[in-house]
Amino acid sequence: FKVYCLNASDGSLIWSYQIGREIWSSPAVADGKVFVGSNDFKVHCLNASDGSLIWSYQTGDDVFSFPAVADGKVFVGSRDFKVYCLNASDGSLIWSYQTGDDIWSSPAVADGKVFVGSRDCKVYCLSASDGSFIWSYEAEEWLRSSPAVADGKVFVGSNDGKVYCFGS
Repeated sequence: FKVYCLNASDGSLIWSYQIGREIWSSPAVADGKVFVGSNDFKVHCLNASDGSLIWSYQTGDDVFSFPAVADGKVFVGSRDFKVYCLNASDGSLIWSYQTGDDIWSSPAVADGKVFVGSRDCKVYCLSASDGSFIWSYEAEEWLRSSPAVADGKVFVGSNDGKVYCFGS
């Protein structure tokens, strides 16, 4: 139940940080901070230099989603059916958006929008600034895949075996 920081040259341990439960989330690193979700219902922010805890934010369930960091904000989904936008500096809640089911998908952020899939079979497009709903699309099965954004298009896979492409 640890986050590890290793030397990229030789693999030696620089630091490790103990978290209360399993970690399925991959970390995101930005501005000297490491952001990671955990099955302890929290998003953790660690100092990238020494691994000390800067802040943690309590969600309502496991955080399998990988955090996305953009414009001083951290975007992450939780199994409590919510997408969260947190202040990257202090972990305070900026907004949250309720979907219809768990979120295992990791958000993608581009052009002031957040894209994320849910077990309710929908991919959502939300405003990055205030979390307001812009659009959604319902696939035939749930979306565990994480969206990718390129050239004004959003690409996401579904458990229905299809890859979808939308204009962003």
